[in-house]
Amino acid sequence: MPKPARSPANPAAEKTPAAKRPRSSDKEAPDPTRPGVPLPAPASPPAALPRVLIAHSDAALLRLARESLEAFLACEVRTTCSALTAFDRILQEPYRLLLLDLHLTDLPGELLYDLISRAYPRVHPGTLTAPPVVWLGRSADLPRQDELTREARTKALLITPLNIQRLLDTAAALLPRKG
Repeated sequence: MPKPARSPANPAAEKTPAAKRPRSSDKEAPDPTRPGVPLPAPASPPAALPRVLIAHSDAALLRLARESLEAFLACEVRTTCSALTAFDRILQEPYRLLLLDLHLTDLPGELLYDLISRAYPRVHPGTLTAPPVVWLGRSADLPRQDELTREARTKALLITPLNIQRLLDTAAALLPRKG
């Protein structure tokens, strides 16, 4: 015994041939200009890695420090040989940690950090202080270690030639380790 055909919920659909019926894939995208149509949620950007800025006059040390930090810690490292470029980068992007040479050629590291400390909170809303600093000095700077590390934002004084393990231990206190 054959079953009776069901009547469609939409009587107009019964009269429309199958080839003319709109398919579900033919639906138009919602028009964001029409009121009442919800906008699609924006794609969330990937979490940005914390940035580290290294300013030192020795290009070999810059490369060694950058590769060591990026290999073992989850961070993005920017390097420069110039104090003025370092100051410019500080104004453009927020940083989590600074590694500054005490003996930069165009400006002493202490003066550079003083300028950064004054400008950083003004150009990066929501921050009250400049990022912490790790000083990169020479063995002649060891007698000044107490004076240099007295400020709370100073994390260490590292003497060149650089001890990579000490650099990583100092930075690991402020940056997440890789996976």
